[in-house]
Amino acid sequence: MLFCSSCKNETCQGCIYAKEKEQNIVKRDMVEVVRCKDCKHFQPCFVLTNDGERRPYTEEEIKKGKVVTGDVGINCGSRCERFGYWDENKIPVWYNETDFCSYGERK
Repeated sequence: MLFCSSCKNETCQGCIYAKEKEQNIVKRDMVEVVRCKDCKHFQPCFVLTNDGERRPYTEEEIKKGKVVTGDVGINCGSRCERFGYWDENKIPVWYNETDFCSYGERK
């Protein structure tokens, strides 16, 4: 909490002004963040089968750690459709449901 430099008394005008100024700064600098699981750009992980179909993991595959073998298809991690799959070094970027950012938009 901010106080004026002379008294540190919550009832003096200087302290009241400092407190109001602090609250305005905090409100101005705050940005809403959205968890990936609540964002319309988030795509949860899925399996791309060998015949080209996209499907969610089965309960059994989830118990195994969301992994399928090559004879079933390809494991595709969760991603953000707003930012894409790749970083600046062309490395795939996967997102968790609990990640968040200030660019997100609620579903």
